Amino acid sequence: MKAILHRIRTVSGIIAITFMVWLVLDQSIRIFDIASVLPDHFDEQNFQRKAAPYIEFKGAPGKLDHDRYGYRWVPDTVDSNAVKIAFFGGSTGYQGEPPVASLLETMLNSSGNNRVQVANFSVVSSNHRQHLHNIIESRSLFRPDVVIFYGGYNETLQPVYYDPRPGYPYNYFYRHETPLFARLLLKYSPTFYLTDELLTRYGIGGLTPLAKLRNSGNPFSAQWNDAVISNYFDTIDLARSITGAFTSQHCTKPVFLFFYQPYQVPAEFMQVHNQIRKTIGTYSFGYDISDTFEKRGMDVFTDIVHVSQPGREAIAEEITRHLEANEEFNRCPGQT
Repeated sequence: MKAILHRIRTVSGIIAITFMVWLVLDQSIRIFDIASVLPDHFDEQNFQRKAAPYIEFKGAPGKLDHDRYGYRWVPDTVDSNAVKIAFFGGSTGYQGEPPVASLLETMLNSSGNNRVQVANFSVVSSNHRQHLHNIIESRSLFRPDVVIFYGGYNETLQPVYYDPRPGYPYNYFYRHETPLFARLLLKYSPTFYLTDELLTRYGIGGLTPLAKLRNSGNPFSAQWNDAVISNYFDTIDLARSITGAFTSQHCTKPVFLFFYQPYQVPAEFMQVHNQIRKTIGTYSFGYDISDTFEKRGMDVFTDIVHVSQPGREAIAEEITRHLEANEEFNRCPGQT
């Protein structure tokens, strides 16, 4: 009996020492940033993505250069003589000094046509399905005459790299479907994070449901491609219906317009990209500006979708050009 107890104590001691050594090494790796843990943006609790009801997340109010609502920016004083434009996008609408929405306001007002004010409701990583809900959630802040959706990448290719379900917030699988204990391990332990990365990459499993979702959704498959296209245009149609259900100070009814942005399209997605572009051509309120930089011979991409400031200026110019030619927009008689 004594021999058995001695053996148990020995084994327990070895296990305890092994655990302590692993813990010290694991946390040393994290503290000295030798290896990664889960990026904190998945938790939504940072200045660019803070949890918000119904729309999942938006910017933290009053942080960085956000206004009191968490955006860049919503005018505090609304000009009753101006046509009010609400601009919704992801990080490509959020980023910039100034961002596309502000450039758009300047260009439209410089053209000598209707006086406009533009409120920028863009949120980093957000997609049009979230913007669809935000039309309602942000309406009381601005009461727009015109709603613009600017995007395409977050709605189509972003799901390949994050939550693969078209229309879902990019981190939904983590925030809502990963157990709390697993999230803590991923957030604080490089060992568990790197193991999860490996298992997920090879579709074996992991601490989150991501591998299972990718296996069932099968990104780039014919079924997944169809779901992407269907979700994109279903969201656009719903957004137009919701926008038109409100009232407008300057228009017969609020105007909804959408713009399909430039991004670097991988070969396996080119067919879907071309189908989306072709379908946009059937919409009187939609514009394909995905070839903006090709037409201008500009090299402005900083990654697969983000661009330099000259790129943002080119985008604002394209949107301005289309707005000035749009019949619905031109029937909104803001005072000049």
